[in-house]
Amino acid sequence: MNDIDVINHLFSGGFNGVLGMKVTEWSLGYVKARMEISEQHLNPLGRVHGGVYCSILDMACGLCGNYCTVDGNMRSMVTVSLTTSFVGKPSGKILWIEGQQISGGRSIFTSNATIKDDEGNLVAHATGTFKWGKGSHLPEGVPIKEGSEFNV
Repeated sequence: MNDIDVINHLFSGGFNGVLGMKVTEWSLGYVKARMEISEQHLNPLGRVHGGVYCSILDMACGLCGNYCTVDGNMRSMVTVSLTTSFVGKPSGKILWIEGQQISGGRSIFTSNATIKDDEGNLVAHATGTFKWGKGSHLPEGVPIKEGSEFNV
């Protein structure tokens, strides 16, 4: 599965829908996304909650290793660890999230992601380690099972 519209559709519900992150670019080992900051993202001090940053960095790092080169197939993973640093506060209402896979073997991959504001100021960054599902270490992935939520 490699279609940006499909991945954004899958991210439109549940917790991901609350976050509102939208993928704008996606390729093997790379992802770029944007998120509009709204009231639901703020902590009691009126700043973006750290959990929001952790969640969108986790999604971006994971997507770096999940791009699939074969239509009708998919790749899967789960987070093993995520180390996040909060380094600034955003100016404006748009966050830009960018991630790159930095290593990968038969079962584990690692990626980095950053969050910047519209002015290019670094807000947060993370390094994540992920475990691929069966066959997902291959760029072509595995066939999507009938009846799966990913069969859209």
